[in-house]
Amino acid sequence: MKTKHLFTTLCCSGLLMAYADQSCSADVLFDTEILSLNLSGGPFPMPLASDPGNALGDSISGYGFVNSSVQMTTSSQRTSSPGPQSLGQACAGGPCSGAPVDPNALDGTSFFVSSFFDVYFDLVITDVDSRPGRDYAGQPDGASIQLQDVLMSNLQSFYAATFDKTQESFDLLMPPETDPHISASIADIPLGADINGNGTNDKLVLPLFFYSAWNSGRVDTTLITNQLWHHEYDAGAVLEGSVGDVTSSGTVPFVIGAQLPNGLPDPAAFGGRDKVESKLVNPLVPEPASAALMGFGGLFLIRRRLSFRPRSVDRPGHNMGGRL
Repeated sequence: MKTKHLFTTLCCSGLLMAYADQSCSADVLFDTEILSLNLSGGPFPMPLASDPGNALGDSISGYGFVNSSVQMTTSSQRTSSPGPQSLGQACAGGPCSGAPVDPNALDGTSFFVSSFFDVYFDLVITDVDSRPGRDYAGQPDGASIQLQDVLMSNLQSFYAATFDKTQESFDLLMPPETDPHISASIADIPLGADINGNGTNDKLVLPLFFYSAWNSGRVDTTLITNQLWHHEYDAGAVLEGSVGDVTSSGTVPFVIGAQLPNGLPDPAAFGGRDKVESKLVNPLVPEPASAALMGFGGLFLIRRRLSFRPRSVDRPGHNMGGRL
C-alpha cells in the first residue's frame, strides 16, 4: 500500500526514527474509510459566468464570477446509486506489515503515524448571486451544478501519537487538527460547456484539498473491542482550484473555504460534521489469562489422549475362545 512504502522509506532511512520507540520494528496498521463528509459553505466567487466582453467589470479572460454555495459529500453517501467508497490506511510505526501486536507491550509507546485516503466525493455548486448577469453559462438564475464521483487520491497526513491501550484506535487516530490531510493529486473535471465563448469546452481543476479534523467535539465509539471503531468530528476544509479550457491546466483561480490566521482551514467558512471508520489489521497477541487457559486446555487434551486405551470389544468370530 502507499502508506507502507512511504513510511518504510522514511523510517528506515533514519528520517523518522526519533518518533518511534520501536525503531521501525513494530507497527499498528488500520484499514480506514471516510463514511461521511458533510462540508458546506459560501458564498464563494466561482468563475462560471460567460462574459467574453467583460461587461461585468471584474471578469478574467471571459470568465465572470458568480457567488455560489458549495456542498461536498462522499460519493458513497448518495441514496440513489451510491458511488465508490473513500478508503485508506493508517500505519503507526514500521514496516507496516500487520504483524501481531500486544497492546500491553505497546502501551505508552510513541509512534509516527502515516495516514492516507483516496476520496471519492460529490460537489453541488449552486448559484446564490442575485446580481444581473451573474448566472452560470447557459443556465437560469439559481441553477446548480452537480459533479459526482470526483477522485482526490492520496490525501495524506503525517503526525506523532502515543499508543494508549485504553482508548479507541489506541489513540492513534484521527490526526490532530494541526496535522491536516493534504491532497497529493490533481482532479480534472470536464464541465461540458464553453464558458468564456472561445469555442473550447472548459473544465474545473482541483489541485489542492486541505482537510483538518478538529480536536474539540470529537466522539470515538468502539464497535468491536480492540478491532473496530467510529470517529466523529467537526472538520474544516479548503479547496483551491481553477477553471479553464480542457486543453489547459486551468486559467482563472478560485478558492472554496478560508484559512484561519494560523493557516488551518476555517470550519465556519467551509466545514461540517464528518465520520471515519477504522479497523485494526494486526492480529492481537492473546491476553496472558487467555494464553494460560489455552495452555491448560492443550495439556488436558494431551493427557486425555495418553491415558486413553481402547476397551476390548467382542466381535463375531472372536468371542467364546474364537470358535463359531
